[in-house]
Amino acid sequence: MNINRIPFLLCFSLIFFSCRKDPSLFEIENLNHNKIGCFGHAGMGIGFKYPINSFQSLETCFKIGVDGSEMDIQLSKDGIPVLFHDKVLEHATSLKGKVNSMTLKELQEGLVASPFSSKIRIQTLESILVQFKNSDRKFTLDCKLYKDDDQDEGLYRQHFVDALLDLVNKYNLNSNVYIESSDEAFLTKLKLADSRLQLFIYCQNFSAGLDIANKLDLYGITMSSNLISAAEIKIAHQHGRHVTLFGLLNDKDNITAIEKSPDYLQSDRIIHLLKIFDQYKKE
Repeated sequence: MNINRIPFLLCFSLIFFSCRKDPSLFEIENLNHNKIGCFGHAGMGIGFKYPINSFQSLETCFKIGVDGSEMDIQLSKDGIPVLFHDKVLEHATSLKGKVNSMTLKELQEGLVASPFSSKIRIQTLESILVQFKNSDRKFTLDCKLYKDDDQDEGLYRQHFVDALLDLVNKYNLNSNVYIESSDEAFLTKLKLADSRLQLFIYCQNFSAGLDIANKLDLYGITMSSNLISAAEIKIAHQHGRHVTLFGLLNDKDNITAIEKSPDYLQSDRIIHLLKIFDQYKKE
């Protein structure tokens, strides 16, 4: 190489890299004090060595600088909120049927599938709250109302509401918990029971979700990032509704979501997201 070309190449490199936008300098405009809350997806997300919603995944997540984590909540047959994502147990455990068809004791006799361990059991929501009650982390409870066929629908919703409120009050979680659901009737019951709750409608259509959020005066809207635009998020903010985005499976998804200025992100690539905002703490 011609040695006279080295200064030129160095200058060119400096100019090129200085023109690249630092993701941490994105101009965020939202209702969360212009800061995006970084939440893990059911802990460290899909693809981590421990299953989503496991204590091990959540514990790791809470140690690395997150603002909080989302968790999937279902109700056992005996009225205990437990952490589980799928509609039926056979997709991810050694059990069969719906969570709501089994008592807590029966649920905890099964194993949760994991490539790393065969000893992981379904956790109760309270077991997580007990472990992290002195933490400043926030909890997003994605309430999945997959009831047993024999359950009365109205009674089931009421039992779910009562069980959640018992824990919210017991652990004084009002300011540290977000509750989201796709069930409008369930959110209505929660709103009537305690107007202080920070409730989100989980939806697939922005206009329909915003209508429900406005009608019930909910805290916000939860949507997959690929179903909502930056312009729609701005409209939600104009109506005073916070926006949570999920479905962030890779680094590009994180960047794309940040550019829309939501209030909260639930990411499966949580370490990358934390590094963007200089929040990452090595475990």
